[in-house]
Amino acid sequence: MQIFFTADGRKYSYQEFLWGDLILGDKEVLQRMGIAAGQPFPGEPGAEKKSVKTKDPRGFACRLELWGLGGFPYLASISHPGPTWSEVEDWRPYAAGVIYRPYYEHDEYLGSADALAAAGLVPSDLFPGMPGMSATQQTIYSDGTTPKTQGQKNRDLVGAVGSMVIKKNQ
Repeated sequence: MQIFFTADGRKYSYQEFLWGDLILGDKEVLQRMGIAAGQPFPGEPGAEKKSVKTKDPRGFACRLELWGLGGFPYLASISHPGPTWSEVEDWRPYAAGVIYRPYYEHDEYLGSADALAAAGLVPSDLFPGMPGMSATQQTIYSDGTTPKTQGQKNRDLVGAVGSMVIKKNQ
C-alpha cells in the first residue's frame, strides 16, 4: 500500500483496481475528494454505526466504513461498473516461479516453497509442515515470531505490515 500526503500533511492511500477504487483516510481527506461531502460518517449521529452507502463525485456506488487500521479511520470502497473484485483475477509475475495479486490490505503470493524462499518472501524453515510449524497454515508475525513460539502475546501483529499467513496447497 502506498501512502500519500495532502499539502497540509494529512495522510491517505488511494489504490485503483479493475473493479474499483479503495481510499483510506480521515473524514476531511475523503470529503475533499467529494466522498460523503456534507453527510454524516459512520459512527456519527444520523449515520449507521459501521458503514454508510453513498456515491462518489462520478456517481459510482461508494461504501464508507469505519476502518481504524494503519492510522486510517475510514475506508471508502468505490465500485466501478463491470466486474466485481471477486471476479477479477489480477495475478502478476513477481519472481521466478512466483506470482502475486495485490489487495487493499495485503498481497497474495502463489508459488512452491522453494520459489517463495528463493524470492526472499519466506525463510525456508517457516513453511507449514516443517518441524515446529503448523501442518497446513502458518502465521508469521511482522517481528518474525509465530503463534507457536510466542503464543497469543503478539496477536495484535497479525494485521501489521510484514505479517504473513502461509497456506499449504492441499
